[in-house]
Amino acid sequence: MFFVLLLKSRLTDLESHCEQMKTNSSSHERKIDELQRQCSNEKLLRSTLAKLQTDFESKCDQTQKLTIDYEKQLKSIREELANVNFSISTNVDFVVVFSIEENFEIMKINIHN
Repeated sequence: MFFVLLLKSRLTDLESHCEQMKTNSSSHERKIDELQRQCSNEKLLRSTLAKLQTDFESKCDQTQKLTIDYEKQLKSIREELANVNFSISTNVDFVVVFSIEENFEIMKINIHN
């Protein structure tokens, strides 16, 4: 009889230990699921980051090309403006000289009259 009680006690202990292991197993499965979700999220974030980095590098390249084009256009416009200013200056000088000569002619006519 003592042996039967001892076996029953041992069986109860084993059942309790088995339940504890089931509980731990469930807890570990939940942790594994959570880690798998985190891993999936991290993979998604990495792929998103890689795509954003590629897009950013592409936009930087476009910006550099546009900046170079802008600087070329700006240089061309400045040169054109310098040519126009020179042309205007030359025309103003011509008009001033022409006007002075015309005034002398008028004065000569007035003197002779």
